[in-house]
Amino acid sequence: MDTTTIMTNLTIDWLDTEKSRPGQLLLLALEPIAPCIREVGLTTALSTNGPLLTSERFKLLTELLERSAEEPVATRALVQALLPGLLGVGRSLGWGKGLGWETPGDLLIDAISSAFEVCQGWAGQHRKYAGPDILSAVRLRLRRQGLSHRRSKTSDLSTLRDLEDLSGKLTVEDILAKRLSMFSHSTATVLAGRLVSDLTWGELRRRLGLPEREIRRLAEEGARQLLSSFDLASPEREPSQSRVER
Repeated sequence: MDTTTIMTNLTIDWLDTEKSRPGQLLLLALEPIAPCIREVGLTTALSTNGPLLTSERFKLLTELLERSAEEPVATRALVQALLPGLLGVGRSLGWGKGLGWETPGDLLIDAISSAFEVCQGWAGQHRKYAGPDILSAVRLRLRRQGLSHRRSKTSDLSTLRDLEDLSGKLTVEDILAKRLSMFSHSTATVLAGRLVSDLTWGELRRRLGLPEREIRRLAEEGARQLLSSFDLASPEREPSQSRVER
């Protein structure tokens, strides 16, 4: 199934869900944040060119995640709202080229499933940047899944070879995806923000509520742990400047 068909089917399903009693009650509850939402619908309200400011869209996604613990329809609404971002995740992964997915549609289906899992796992949490946080988590999950598939198809390779991309270059994102569990939550957030989402120090400061000096310390220590088992002086690889240090 192609990506257009998947997106269309989900949107049609959401329009029906939105008209149901649980859907209407959810939109009514969201009106204090987005007064226009029952008039234009969730999808239009949250679109880039819609009536809401960026800050209002973030608040709406945060509210949906908090409500997801008690209202399953809020989880469905949240995933619907994130569909454009999930397409972006697919593009950022080259639509799975070399990572085990045969078609972009296959990757998108897995991205949507992962989004549901993340939303359900985080349901009830207050996350100021719920949308970007969920998309980053989905991207890392899919990256790990793709790397696992690649390893299963390859024999007699070292750990270093396992982490090489199709051009033969070692990517920092590959290392991070494989080793994320070794870091604390704060360090993982900093590394994922800098190396995957390309967040600025200011954005990380607002997200974590920590001084910039502390965030830079976490980044430095995390980068040291991340690369500790690799010989960066190897003549086979040219040195490069990590985004963490910029």
